[in-house]
Amino acid sequence: MRINTYKHQIEAATYEVFHQLGRGLNKAIYHKAFTDALISKGLAVTTGKIFKIKCADVFVGDYIADVCINENIVIQVMAAIELKAIEETKLTNHLTMMKLEFGYLINFGQTAEVKGKFRMDRLI
Repeated sequence: MRINTYKHQIEAATYEVFHQLGRGLNKAIYHKAFTDALISKGLAVTTGKIFKIKCADVFVGDYIADVCINENIVIQVMAAIELKAIEETKLTNHLTMMKLEFGYLINFGQTAEVKGKFRMDRLI
């Protein structure tokens, strides 16, 4: 399945959940509803997948993905009033460290937001 197909399904699940739940709920509720929506679309979804982070070949910590699709696309689910640039930067840095190509920030705030991110070294 191509990344554009994933993008379409991720966006559709996001807007379906936001349409049904509205705004103002906590992250855990959106996370569960969003995960269920992705699974209902036939995607291979895992939650809480742990990625080991290394610096100079030394283990320095873990990144725990809110949602992972097919073990190679991570999704950070948020319920903030608005997305801040630092959140996008953090996800991009994590993608680079994990050597994954794609990730998404999903925010169930004042509106539903979907931000696709690509790992930094892919842009060079």
